[in-house]
Amino acid sequence: MRDGPARAGALIWAAFAVAPVAAGAAWALAYSVGAAGALGDGWTLRPWASVLGGAEFWQSLVLSAAVACAATLLALAAGLAAVLFLRPQLHRGPLAAAVALPLATPPIVGAFLALQILGASGLLARLAAAAGLISIPSEFPGLVNDPLAIGIVLVHASLAAPYFALLMAQSWKDDRVGRVSEVAASLGASPGQRRRRVEIPLLLRRASGTALLMALAVLGSYEVPLLLGRQAPQMLSVLTMRKLARYDLTDRPDAFAIALLYAAITTAGVWWASRLTRKTDAR
Repeated sequence: MRDGPARAGALIWAAFAVAPVAAGAAWALAYSVGAAGALGDGWTLRPWASVLGGAEFWQSLVLSAAVACAATLLALAAGLAAVLFLRPQLHRGPLAAAVALPLATPPIVGAFLALQILGASGLLARLAAAAGLISIPSEFPGLVNDPLAIGIVLVHASLAAPYFALLMAQSWKDDRVGRVSEVAASLGASPGQRRRRVEIPLLLRRASGTALLMALAVLGSYEVPLLLGRQAPQMLSVLTMRKLARYDLTDRPDAFAIALLYAAITTAGVWWASRLTRKTDAR
């Protein structure tokens, strides 16, 4: 009797979740090889050769991967530090409210705030000029639309750090990290050894799958790099939308090819994250 509702649920999930995605992927694949679309005139691998053989896609992929890794590591480090040193304050008081605020902040709002704070005429630049550190606000080091994508990294990291802090704080409780650390102390481990060899590894093990999913989300983010990124190279999502929305329709197959490559990367990453999560839960 239990198999009936389970099968019905699987069919509903396949119909409303899997089928639309599969249909979109099939259309994108057909468009990218000239079998569909307004300019489709027969099978061709020209768009794929253009994307994989050109420097633009690879520069975009390297930039996107670097931003995703940097933002994830920074958010993970901030969340870990909060749990190790400010854990009691994460559940009550002003810090608890401060942690909850970024969780309700959309990325586009974070990007606009970054423009107002980190821009050449933003708050930090004006404060530095008022303090005499620079002559005029425009001399402030570029933290948005900069070659290193510092603004993009800071926005994504600041929005994700509270989530990692709450996730690892719950892990501290569920995995009894404190008790395991006390056992290590009873065996002669110093506070530094307990933190390096017990607390940090246990917390990072629980957060590893989530960290990978965050990196994939940043890899495909759109609003923040659109507002805070440079014109070249662009992150994958911005590059894809630029090619898709251009008046030159010959760029659209390239956009679908890039989208399919990102989908393949994301699918592999989600599969890997699920494996990490299962291994963690099995221990």
